[in-house]
Amino acid sequence: MLDIRKDQYYLIERDDWTIISPFIAKLQTPHVGHCSASPEKVQKLVQTLICRGLLTPDGRQGKPLVYCKPHPPNSLFEQIECDTPPSIRWYHPISIFFVGIFAQFLLTCIPLRIIIKLIKSGKRGSTTYTDNYIHAARVFQHLRPFLPKSTVCLYDSLSFFFFCRLHGLRPDVVIGIRAEPFAAHCWTQIEGIILNDVPANILQYRPIMLI
Repeated sequence: MLDIRKDQYYLIERDDWTIISPFIAKLQTPHVGHCSASPEKVQKLVQTLICRGLLTPDGRQGKPLVYCKPHPPNSLFEQIECDTPPSIRWYHPISIFFVGIFAQFLLTCIPLRIIIKLIKSGKRGSTTYTDNYIHAARVFQHLRPFLPKSTVCLYDSLSFFFFCRLHGLRPDVVIGIRAEPFAAHCWTQIEGIILNDVPANILQYRPIMLI
């Protein structure tokens, strides 16, 4: 469970899942098991999640559970290194440097929930011409050394997202998690094409949010 207000992940154990499952609308789980927890434990856990804004006692105020099912992974990232260099315009390095500074500012100073709202804002770019996204990904990867920060998935995905926005494109940003050992990951894609990662890495994670 991702708390976007505090930018924290919460692991819900199986026994606790049986407690909170009745509070989740459109839960696509055939059998969650019988809840054997004491009423005091149920009340404590539910109240904790309500206080953190992760649950609501009123179904009219909450949101139904939304399942993230991206297309089967297909990546151009593995082919970038062996391709001929992309066509670089004079404004591309400037754009790369600008979005790198902007992404670093967001991650340092702005809460995750505001960043997500910022990503969601604005009209969605056309996905008809996926070649435009592929070219943008190749340009970004070619100029990646100019970013003022080492490779980090969330930083790189935000930088690439805003690089695309500067050029009239809007890829999807995906957040995924792995249970054991726990890890979180972020990448961008469009129409099932992964733009800044490889399938072998993506398949280790279960998507929980597509923005």
